Amino acid sequence: MMMLSHGDHTTAELLGAYGFPNEIYTAVNQWFDHYLKGVNNGIDSQQSVQLKSQTGTWSTFADWSAVQQGAVTYNLTRPVSCGLLYQCTGSLATGTASGWQYGITGGYLTAATTGVAFVSGALTGFLNLPPAVALPLVNRWNAGVWVGQPATQAQNLTGMPSLQVTVTPTSNQLTLVAYLYDVNASGIGQLMTWKPYTIGNAMVGVPQTIAMNLEATDWQINPGDQLALVIDTADLRYAGVTPLNRDVTFSASTAVPSTLTVSLH
Repeated sequence: MMMLSHGDHTTAELLGAYGFPNEIYTAVNQWFDHYLKGVNNGIDSQQSVQLKSQTGTWSTFADWSAVQQGAVTYNLTRPVSCGLLYQCTGSLATGTASGWQYGITGGYLTAATTGVAFVSGALTGFLNLPPAVALPLVNRWNAGVWVGQPATQAQNLTGMPSLQVTVTPTSNQLTLVAYLYDVNASGIGQLMTWKPYTIGNAMVGVPQTIAMNLEATDWQINPGDQLALVIDTADLRYAGVTPLNRDVTFSASTAVPSTLTVSLH
């Protein structure tokens, strides 16, 4: 049985290690009781995959394939409607993919962040206080931003979202950090999941398509909230390699679209 909950490396299980009530430690003890002592406690009949949302609700699945069911693929569109401050934003669209290009300047931090190791994980897991961002404050000179339509009903985003994006770097050293947010009507996003991705031998000036899976999650999305994808090139948690002031161009074509795929239940 696999149990996944929000947090960084043991933060979700920390209280159990000190003898306090803890769901994961309880399950572990039940496994030992059943398989070593022969206690008939029902642990062997539970679903194989269990995911805990940020609200503390556990969802159960027969296997990982069931977690990833309900997949929806969104095409990333060209960021437009830039305004006076060049705050360009693209869409997460379900229509036909089209060709586009959009460039940023790499190597700089933005308002998007994965937070502080262990601290942010504990705050997310225990107090439902994930790293947050005011989406309008993400500098589009240094990041690509794509936003979906408001959710029409409550739903859970589960499993590992997958991202495919084509990039053209001007340096052979490139780090990308992808952040997926749950954004409310006020433009404040809560970090659901993320992933850093580094290429140490990138082909300068050549479009290359990158595919990555973001970290597994189970996140309850409220009606009216929107998915927001941010991709930049630096984060304080990770030792990125993108040099300052080196341009990075995101792009897509009808043959090779840039996409985000998520599982919604």
